[in-house]
Amino acid sequence: GEGGMGRWDPVTVAGTGEAAFDGGHGRSLDGVTVFTPADSSRTYAVATGREDGLPQVWVLDLDVDDTDGDDADASALSVSSMVRLGFPESACDTGIGPNRDPSLPYVALSYDSLVTPPSTVAVDLSDTSARRVLKTRDVPGYDPDDYACDRTIVRSRDGEVDIPVSLVYRRDALRGGEGAPTHLLGYGSYGASIECSFRSTRLPLLNRGVVCAIA
Repeated sequence: GEGGMGRWDPVTVAGTGEAAFDGGHGRSLDGVTVFTPADSSRTYAVATGREDGLPQVWVLDLDVDDTDGDDADASALSVSSMVRLGFPESACDTGIGPNRDPSLPYVALSYDSLVTPPSTVAVDLSDTSARRVLKTRDVPGYDPDDYACDRTIVRSRDGEVDIPVSLVYRRDALRGGEGAPTHLLGYGSYGASIECSFRSTRLPLLNRGVVCAIA
């Protein structure tokens, strides 16, 4: 192209023709880390970004043409499958940590939620359902089973925007169908987001029956 810049084409997923990332706001891309496990002939790309208002991680199984020279172009790269990693909690925060050895068969992710303290989780690249916790932060006296988190959508007052709202509370605070005092925190300007991260400083409010909401 002009100025020595080539044309950028979206990489599509085989079988569906869907662009992995089309540059739109619905599914944004922050970064890509490539893995070539020593015990496999496959090449994987682990992509991080944002979708549905939350940080997301995708594992892409790549078909890579090893053609060298000027004949190699973007068409030599295709994606045979693309999986967005799912987690048991709807209000959570995840991302890729330092992975210093791209020949390993797994990727190490950071994970936490409004009720789960930060942990490092190993996810098998060939079977993303196979996971193991490598380490987790100890919070003395804290029992995550005493708390719950939810994620819901609230329509803006002008009816134009769907606003995701994440909630965290003690399970016994909402029993009996009665209301509860709520602390609402919201910010979303300039593309900045408040992540659904664990905060031990939030516990004194929760233990007093307060529902904490992030919008």
